[in-house]
Amino acid sequence: MITFFILLAVEGVVYWLTKGDLLYRFHVFANNYEYCRYDFFPYSILPNDFSTTQYIKALFDQIFFINLKSLFLRRLYLFIPLIALIESVLILKEEKRIFTAVWFLAIAGLMVGFTTSFTDYKPLDLSRNWYIYIVLTPAVILTAKFFERFEFKAKTAMLALFIAASIFMDFQYENFFDVKRKNHLKEFVSKIDGRLVYTDNHTKYGLDILEKNPRTKIVSFTNLPAEQVFVIDGSLIIWNQNEIKELRLQGNGIPKLNDIISEQDTLLKKIGFYDVYQIRRKFNED
Repeated sequence: MITFFILLAVEGVVYWLTKGDLLYRFHVFANNYEYCRYDFFPYSILPNDFSTTQYIKALFDQIFFINLKSLFLRRLYLFIPLIALIESVLILKEEKRIFTAVWFLAIAGLMVGFTTSFTDYKPLDLSRNWYIYIVLTPAVILTAKFFERFEFKAKTAMLALFIAASIFMDFQYENFFDVKRKNHLKEFVSKIDGRLVYTDNHTKYGLDILEKNPRTKIVSFTNLPAEQVFVIDGSLIIWNQNEIKELRLQGNGIPKLNDIISEQDTLLKKIGFYDVYQIRRKFNED
């Protein structure tokens, strides 16, 4: 604890000297929470307005159903935390070399049920799979120790199965992040010859860093009223409904698709979650 507070104090001094804000880290966290609060409990499973009864029920569901299931029973983690939990129980029963077991159980317990706020009780939402990293090191060590308990043939078979499952999950992650179709979108955009492209600001940011024809112009329609989105003949609209939903949750104004396209426009191409529309008429600015 002394080490933790010393490091926190040193960091605070550095931020005060460079940013003029002793609590810069915490202010960034607070701003992030306000910007995308739908990612954090209780707004991850409750609307903005909720009763005390709804909150208590949601809290119970978050800890005992969502978080426990997400940490120990998620196939994306190859059940490493579950195996680590079993090995931790065995180590504690044997009462020897308990450091790694305590390390794992302490972090897992904090992840499942500890609050992320000093003013309210708000546990993490472990359905967001990136939180696994802080518990991964002790979990992997404990899983290796668990495998050591078996004879050579059984251990070899288990490791072979584990390696095969790891390779399989690599492909599953690739599908989850839609890598192949995003590469198709990248190839499609790189071949656009000097066209005008309308899309949301998040997609625009990604497209701007691609190697594309320098004459191609990408315009964002985020926070523009539909009547100000003057799409012209021959231009394209790239629409990703998932991105649009996220941006709207963040408070951005996105025109409705039906307000910026007409019946004359055609769906030129579907690339994963991206719909590419071809504008077939001139927009009437009057």
